[in-house]
Amino acid sequence: MSPDLHIPTFNVGTNPFIGYSYVSQKKVILSDAEKRAILDACDSVGVCGAVLQTTPDLGALFSCYDFIVTGVIGADIRPTGEFMKSVSATEILSAIQQELTVLHQLSHVRVCLHGIISDALIRSGNLHVMTEVLKVLQDAGTPAGAATHFPGETAQPLQAAGVDFCLCGFNPLGFMMKPSLEATLKALAAVDVPVIAKKVMAGGWLTLDRVVPFLREHKHLIDSCVIGVTTPEEVETSFGTLKPVFT
Repeated sequence: MSPDLHIPTFNVGTNPFIGYSYVSQKKVILSDAEKRAILDACDSVGVCGAVLQTTPDLGALFSCYDFIVTGVIGADIRPTGEFMKSVSATEILSAIQQELTVLHQLSHVRVCLHGIISDALIRSGNLHVMTEVLKVLQDAGTPAGAATHFPGETAQPLQAAGVDFCLCGFNPLGFMMKPSLEATLKALAAVDVPVIAKKVMAGGWLTLDRVVPFLREHKHLIDSCVIGVTTPEEVETSFGTLKPVFT
């Protein structure tokens, strides 16, 4: 594990910043000024972390702030069966090099392999390739973890691969917690790497009154959470409501 790993308890998610939403009627297009207003609001309430898709635009935006950034990389890798037959750490590192360049322009960075590639590496029997990728990143001084869409199956293999942390769905609907909510809770109880909970609002399908009791009951399984917000008011409401759960 990287010795300088520190992941903030609260992280702002950036799906709204790239115009993505799992609930079509909640989809928004934010201007640069609106994005900055959200980040200013995060600063004001003590949210100092961010989990973001690694794009040049977001890199430029976050370079103006002192957030601890967890950059999700490798979303554009297409792990076809043919690709996974001969996949190597060199190929993956080459594929994510541009994203790494964007992240390394920021001050406080953690790298997270996207679930699309980390799950494929595990399922294709290439866990050793993930270990090599993580080690290269960690040896260069960058804490490195992995996201997963199958935490009930992959949490323990990810720990075995040497991740500094895991990023996975965590909500009472079991959204992005394959193969099931119950399997995910059991798997997370058996690992001792930090867990960043994403999709705590189930991608916008849940409200805080459903989320808070679940987090209170299972908070011992996670170390951090990430929430996508679309206005400064949502920053204050969402993080303000969740802060007592983690204190």
